[in-house]
Amino acid sequence: RVLEVYEQNRLPHALLIRASEGWGEAEFANRLALSLLGREEVADARQLAHPDLKWLQPEGSVIKVDDVRELATFAVGTRQTAACKVAVVESAELMNPNAANALLKTLEEPPPDTYLLLTTSRPARLLPTIVSRCQTVTIERDNAAARSWLLASWSSEEIEDKFFEC
Repeated sequence: RVLEVYEQNRLPHALLIRASEGWGEAEFANRLALSLLGREEVADARQLAHPDLKWLQPEGSVIKVDDVRELATFAVGTRQTAACKVAVVESAELMNPNAANALLKTLEEPPPDTYLLLTTSRPARLLPTIVSRCQTVTIERDNAAARSWLLASWSSEEIEDKFFEC
């Protein structure tokens, strides 16, 4: 649905991608960022050296204000090779208070042709003003799909070894 909205030129400048921890929020941001940049979606955007992509990850257990300021500078810069620029803040709930406040200005005055993708498994830890300036995309837990993937990927013995060790 998000790509349909993008193709209709209606994608909001900021998306808050939320999911239960480990249920694909960073993977979704990865694929969306690559798609927006016109790249193959099989790459790892975190490792991609692309002038129109900025991926921000926590250092240890925090995202620091200097990193967010660098992201803000990137956001207002000129795009280089893609039709847009994409900035991703992975685990956005780990921004320290100064970093969160620094991000607000970029969210309030979005540069043209720039998309901000914030991922989180704990949206209650984000400033309400950040949440209010983003369109939320929720990735629902799908236990049946997870079970099907698990059964297709691992043998019964592997499942027993990994999950039923006592």
